[in-house]
Amino acid sequence: MSRQPKGLQHLSRKQAMRKEYARILIVCEGEKTEPAYFNYLIDRYRLSTANIEITPAGGSDPISVVRYAKQCKQEADKKGNPF
Repeated sequence: MSRQPKGLQHLSRKQAMRKEYARILIVCEGEKTEPAYFNYLIDRYRLSTANIEITPAGGSDPISVVRYAKQCKQEADKKGNPF
């Protein structure tokens, strides 16, 4: 009993069933500690498939962090890759 060759339809790949993950922006005050903390959480909980971007704001007062987050969001929206 030899196997019969399958048709070409069996050689094509299946379409993706999983939806894309939303992008998440985390803006923090510090440049070392906070990004390291969030990167640890990403590694610890195996969030490699999540689209998380961690960005230090470069300022220590809360209003500058919020301004920087708004600026990052606006730039991402213009590029067509929103958070």
